[in-house]
Amino acid sequence: MDRLFRILILIFVTVLAAAIAAPPAYAAPEDRASTGLLAGELAQIGQLGTPASAAATATPTVPPQPTQTPPPLPTATSVPTLLPAPTVTSSAATASITTTAAPTAGAAITVSAGAPVTATEQAAGPLEGTIIANRSDNNARFFVEGVTYDLAAGRSLGLELPRASSVLNLYNCDAAAPENQATCFWDPYLITLDGFYEIYNAPDPVVQARLLLRQAGTPPTDQVWVQNRSGQTEQVVYKNETFDIAPTTVREFPVASGVPAILYVRSCLTLSGQTVCEWAPKTLDAGIYYAMVAVNTAGAEPNSQITTLDLRPIVAGVEVTPTPEATAAGQSQAAAPAETAAPAPLAGQLTCRLLVPTLNVRSGPGLYYEIIDKVRSGDQPASVVVNGRSVDGEWLTVIPAVAGNGWITASPSFITCDGDLMGLPIVEAPAPPPTPEPAPVAEPPAVDASSPDSQTVETAPDAAAEATPAAPDQPVVPAGQALLLVNNGFQHEMRFTLDQRYRPNEGPSEFDLAPGESVAIVVFPGQVDFSASSPWSGLSGNASLHIEADQSLTLWLRFEPDADNSWRLVWQ
Repeated sequence: MDRLFRILILIFVTVLAAAIAAPPAYAAPEDRASTGLLAGELAQIGQLGTPASAAATATPTVPPQPTQTPPPLPTATSVPTLLPAPTVTSSAATASITTTAAPTAGAAITVSAGAPVTATEQAAGPLEGTIIANRSDNNARFFVEGVTYDLAAGRSLGLELPRASSVLNLYNCDAAAPENQATCFWDPYLITLDGFYEIYNAPDPVVQARLLLRQAGTPPTDQVWVQNRSGQTEQVVYKNETFDIAPTTVREFPVASGVPAILYVRSCLTLSGQTVCEWAPKTLDAGIYYAMVAVNTAGAEPNSQITTLDLRPIVAGVEVTPTPEATAAGQSQAAAPAETAAPAPLAGQLTCRLLVPTLNVRSGPGLYYEIIDKVRSGDQPASVVVNGRSVDGEWLTVIPAVAGNGWITASPSFITCDGDLMGLPIVEAPAPPPTPEPAPVAEPPAVDASSPDSQTVETAPDAAAEATPAAPDQPVVPAGQALLLVNNGFQHEMRFTLDQRYRPNEGPSEFDLAPGESVAIVVFPGQVDFSASSPWSGLSGNASLHIEADQSLTLWLRFEPDADNSWRLVWQ
């Protein structure tokens, strides 16, 4: 017994000694190294900052803003925790249609055993293909290509059509309504590959909720619509409020005319299984329908990935008017085309309609390219077919039938298009036109307060009013001085900054120029250093030039994207 007792005492002492000698539970060295790599990787992201601590992992930090600050969010760290999208596996049976031809209006559809496919089962990934959005107050039911779908109110789904066009048969009552009612039947509509359509309630239904289908249209001018196509719930901040946008749903945001509207979305870096996020501002233009998509790019470090949310304009064209009397071929009567309608677009092309009376067609993607033609509207808005875009998506190429090798602005203030403009192929810009020789210098007047300093900003014709521009008077170059004619060739507002030491006349050093605006500045001859910036995406850049005495130099400024998704200042 004594021997057994001594053995037990020895075992106890040994275990106790091992416990006392054990080190504290720190993070593994490789974990600490990963945290260091994340901090270094964050320097590669334009608007991301280094996290304050490891506790900030996977939680975006609200950046300082000039006009609004996203509020503290209801989590332990006062910011939302962004989780990876859940994996959804569809196991429901796919319903099949017993009839092979589209039914006539009023006919009942017989569906074989098996539950219809629901929008939840379709939302396991990003929203792509031909998109059907249920903007009605009812649950909708329709079938396409032999499959029946149930779509809850406010949700959307993407269809992969096997051909360029198909027939969608929409049940015009709520999905739960019996089919044996005289007012409930199936309406056929023609839909096209990669189109965007909406189910909506009839303005004045007779008995029940009448459901109709149309091409997605533009929001009111005092609203912005954002559809979440990322495949997971996204948290955003707008006007100091936090919103959760579920997958495939559309959120409507009110906007005020002339006031910048900024939506904050996540921008995240993932490295070695760890994720850090920050808020990234996105500017919203009134009256635009945006698709919120997740864009993944490789980071600078091995096995790293940068995920950003992009807001892409998706503006629909002519609305489709439903016709219950449509034939078995499944055709729907479309709204009457404009008098100056463009030819039907082919694959890789889109049709755009003018929102202004006249639109200039230029020889290249910029206001500094010459005008080679014009598109004019008549009693109805003119339309034009585009087949390419610039790298930044700010300019579009038109088909030769409009103007050979011509470009038009992609600004939603001037045109509205029937698809995703960013899906068009990128077209290389032609060489910019040479800078015109300066006009002969006239005898300079006495320099006084009325000298052509930049106290007054003159407005160059924009894309809507360029049809009949009034040629501005050529400013006079004072003797022994030089003159800069600075033009904003960018599609967003730009600020031009020039230090007073380069100028003989007292005046402001900063000049805010809208797209297409210009300013004339008298400068000393020699080297002139200047800078330009834009509130759009926080762009900025510096440059210098040399100008001779009695010389007039025209300067076009713009920002262009580089291969690494950064932007650089370009001047000509």
